[in-house]
Amino acid sequence: MNGIHASKQKKIQRKFFLAAMDISRSDAAGVLLANEEKIGGPGVLMIRDCEQRGFHKLAAKPHFILDRKLGLRVRDVEFYGPVWLVSGRAKSCFEAADKQAFDFCACDIENRNEPKDTDYWLCDVVRIIDAIDASGPNIKKEYDGVGRLFYPLAFSHKITIKEDVESNYHVFRPQHMEMDVFVDNEVISLCRKNKISGLKFYDLLKL
Repeated sequence: MNGIHASKQKKIQRKFFLAAMDISRSDAAGVLLANEEKIGGPGVLMIRDCEQRGFHKLAAKPHFILDRKLGLRVRDVEFYGPVWLVSGRAKSCFEAADKQAFDFCACDIENRNEPKDTDYWLCDVVRIIDAIDASGPNIKKEYDGVGRLFYPLAFSHKITIKEDVESNYHVFRPQHMEMDVFVDNEVISLCRKNKISGLKFYDLLKL
């Protein structure tokens, strides 16, 4: 499976985690989108809502420059606004975990430091489901300017996922908290076995 180690089937308790960028490094990665105007104009990757997930609206193939003069070495996963830039290794790992949850966009990569490592893709988690148990006091409920309900992550804690979430849904964005990505422990196991760098996982029950 593209050199990706699949996790062994074990009956373990299912737990859910917030997938966040690993910010332990002192600076940002050296990444630059060189053709923003061609793919749709300034901010085309930054403006995302429920109706705009995925990359079907991009007008051209994204061209990224990876350069250590711009920042630190690019890891397997780098957050680029609300989407991710991922290596071919990470793409294979995510597809092995839950292929239907993702949309990928091939990129032209100009790697000025390591020419042999040029396989990077834009990645978006496109599955959005009603997964959060909002019946208790732990979930803060607010409304945006047009009256849409949302749950601000910063003011929510001990987030509980509904028991009826499909067992094969390992990756998703929760409804009313669509800017965030949740994964289960099977995804974390795969990422660790394949040494995927750039992500950090936080137990939802300990937020």
